[in-house]
Amino acid sequence: MQYPADWTFVENLYEDRDYRPNDPTAYLGTFCPTASLEDVLGNTQCATEPVTVKISTYKLKEGTTSKEFHDNEISPRLDSEFLKANYARKNIETSDIKISGLPAIQRIDTSGGGKMDKILESIGGEGLPKSKFLGVYVANGNTGYEVAFDVRDEKDFERYLPTIQKMIDSIQIK
Repeated sequence: MQYPADWTFVENLYEDRDYRPNDPTAYLGTFCPTASLEDVLGNTQCATEPVTVKISTYKLKEGTTSKEFHDNEISPRLDSEFLKANYARKNIETSDIKISGLPAIQRIDTSGGGKMDKILESIGGEGLPKSKFLGVYVANGNTGYEVAFDVRDEKDFERYLPTIQKMIDSIQIK
């Protein structure tokens, strides 16, 4: 995947990148416009950014389609009652696209205004801004790919969408 020259890829250093027996996900890392935060071990991390891009792979049964990958692995997690109640997460659009010539699913979700915001506000804090997410999901062989674009404040979504679209269009799966 190509990304803007002023963005950084921060490799996942904390989680086991290999598949674990009860977790078919391998989180590879995050792209962000800057990477200005160092953790206590001196590793570069994405600071609080207006947009981040996370890449994960999933071990799937051979022959799983992108739709099956989305419907069986992704949708249950993103459409969970927990996320709906606590973060008011809601799917607003799902469409079929192509990634590297392969059928893929693209979905746009929002969140904000759930129980977590009410808790923050009840203790004198501010609620979280309404966020917008764009995810693309593609299966190839026995691997599922999740590329998740998280825009912290939905008002910035349209600003970053052209960059996000260029990144999606540049994905190459072999």
